[in-house]
Amino acid sequence: MNRGPIERQRQGRVKAVSREGMSNSKYRALGNDGTKTGVENEKINEPHPNYNVAPCEKVFEGENNQFIILGRDRPAGRTSGYGGAGDTHCARIELVAGMSGMLAKEVNVKNQTLEKFQYDDPNDNEETIFTDGNAFADASKIYMSQRTDVDRNFKLSVSRIGNYSTRSAVAVKADAVRIISRDAGIKLIAGGTDSLNSQGKKIIGKDRIGIALNCGNVPDSDMYKLVKGEPLVELLKGLYKNVSELNSAVGQIAQALIAVGGNLAAIPFTAPAGAASAAGGTLATLTATTQQANLAISEIDLELQKILSQYNYTN
Repeated sequence: MNRGPIERQRQGRVKAVSREGMSNSKYRALGNDGTKTGVENEKINEPHPNYNVAPCEKVFEGENNQFIILGRDRPAGRTSGYGGAGDTHCARIELVAGMSGMLAKEVNVKNQTLEKFQYDDPNDNEETIFTDGNAFADASKIYMSQRTDVDRNFKLSVSRIGNYSTRSAVAVKADAVRIISRDAGIKLIAGGTDSLNSQGKKIIGKDRIGIALNCGNVPDSDMYKLVKGEPLVELLKGLYKNVSELNSAVGQIAQALIAVGGNLAAIPFTAPAGAASAAGGTLATLTATTQQANLAISEIDLELQKILSQYNYTN
């Protein structure tokens, strides 16, 4: 059987269709005539959570677990966030595709045995359940708030720039996040654009925090500062110059020692027994050591040339 690209990608990963947690009434509405199967983006019935709407919220929702929520800061249940605390100035817009992810449920089946499938009973032996947003279960979401504790809400590791509270924030979370630019580039700018923050507080120089690139949400102790490209290149150029000069000097010393050894060998003289051979051996050892040092410095010289050459290609 030939499988299309979607089927091949999905094979062995997730179910193509899962209706666990869907209400009996929706299941019976599927019918036996092949309708509502979802093929070619026709309508399909699937678990669609009953969002636990707060009185201050306005909710726009589709039929397949997608929501746009306008309300106040609420990262989880109705008591959470600054909205739960009763604050003003904590407006929120939340976009969710896949609330609760693969765990999405509309109902809990009552008195169900392990052997009995949810939809065997023609009676609606079930109870409706309500779902809150969840930063860790929702499949993909954009959370925008006028006042929130974004680092704590998403359990982000404390980095060198710190974790902040009572700030406006936009959080984007999904299995894969892509920021794509066509021809005008991408800019990441941290501070320096405004004199006041969203809470009306004056921003001073020390408040302009940098950018933390954290792979794996690791603790601060596992993070390192990035080098600045241009100063590093200047440092490498200076080091390359010094190594080249050292290489030349050591090479000249090696040649001089070889010449001295040759001249000494041509001069007849009488020395105590063993002294001549000892002196010759010492000179030979010194010459060999100098040549080895010259070779090692030459290798360092070549490596620095490679690094600088790669910079020219990547800059």
